[in-house]
Amino acid sequence: MTATFQTVDPFDLVIFGGTGDLALRKLLPALFHRFLDGQIPASSRIVGIAREALDDAGYRALLREALVSICDAAKLDVFLQQVFYRPLDARKDDGWDDFASFIGTQPDHIRVFYLSTSPELFVDICARLGHYGLNQGASRVVLEKPIGRDLDSANQINDAVGKVFSESQTFRI
Repeated sequence: MTATFQTVDPFDLVIFGGTGDLALRKLLPALFHRFLDGQIPASSRIVGIAREALDDAGYRALLREALVSICDAAKLDVFLQQVFYRPLDARKDDGWDDFASFIGTQPDHIRVFYLSTSPELFVDICARLGHYGLNQGASRVVLEKPIGRDLDSANQINDAVGKVFSESQTFRI
């Protein structure tokens, strides 16, 4: 029996830590499978964020290497046209203006910020997302575990993220 999947609304998925192991081995292959099942609209964008000095073509080449063993190369080429890259350091302001312009701040557009980074960066990333107005409307943030080193640091992170994103916008994995 073949499963039938419904296409979701257009979205931007931004993966902070986009060159890391979790992104390359788990998140992006899963997204590619959703693409193959027809669930990702052509107008959606997947954006990798990391400190590496890559451009879109360099990031796509990195993903091609990571994904080529699980797929048809022609379908991978189509998927990769929806993938972009922006170099950013969560603790520095350089590049955030350009990133905010690229993502846009339309309140009804779905933006998901997936924090696949060290929990020490969660607060800095969320603070900058808030500063640039990227936390508005249909925006969401996903915090990858672990959240902090212990209960106190987890509470501090949750409190700081809560100042930028409402509880209904925050997802903890």
